[in-house]
Amino acid sequence: MTDPASRESPGTGLTDRVLELVRTDDPRTGALLTALIRHLHEFVRETRPTPDEWRYGLDFLARTGEFCTSDRHEFILLSDLLALSSLVDRLSNAGPGTPSMVEGPFHTAAPPREMGAIIATGAEWGRGGWTVLRGTVTNSGGVPVPGATIDIWQSDDNGRYDVQDEAQPAGNLRALLVTGDDGSFMVADSPACQLPGARGRHRRGTAAGDAPAPDAAGAYPCPGARGRVPDADHAPVRGR
Repeated sequence: MTDPASRESPGTGLTDRVLELVRTDDPRTGALLTALIRHLHEFVRETRPTPDEWRYGLDFLARTGEFCTSDRHEFILLSDLLALSSLVDRLSNAGPGTPSMVEGPFHTAAPPREMGAIIATGAEWGRGGWTVLRGTVTNSGGVPVPGATIDIWQSDDNGRYDVQDEAQPAGNLRALLVTGDDGSFMVADSPACQLPGARGRHRRGTAAGDAPAPDAAGAYPCPGARGRVPDADHAPVRGR
């Protein structure tokens, strides 16, 4: 008769001993840490990386950390590239309303702006024409949401955010707005699509009203850029 222990996956005993060492005051933290250890050990048993391959992976994570600054979080970018951030966001924000997106690694605090303000305060304003971004924030039932906070951030016509480009003033192409009594908002901007050969600009924003969490949405407003421009006339907010 075959010994049941011989049918166990290699290293199972080691995994069990590590799990016995998990000690946390918070049950949820313990559950997350336990699941993480189990899945990581199972990954190693499945893929059988060599010591050199494992060291290369560790060096990659170390290099990722070395690129992090107070304004640039490379691990957020890595999470975004692996679609882990999107998966967490979708599982946590299921329900009616605008399909959400992750904020990404270049979101920082935006300066408060008056309704209709010009948010392009750098050199890009003189390199192209201007456009008006306006719309209405509504709840999932189509009722306008007054006093909702609109957080907008985007790259310039060269595809760079202010935190990546020392030539841009701090807070450039960012805005923190409050919707009017009818749920409307409006800002003036300088579109990259009016410049020959310009790179597609990514415009992002969140809208938070009487909702449990803000929703981020992305738009690529220039022809040839990724995706399409969503209908900005009515942007539903979750949870109301």
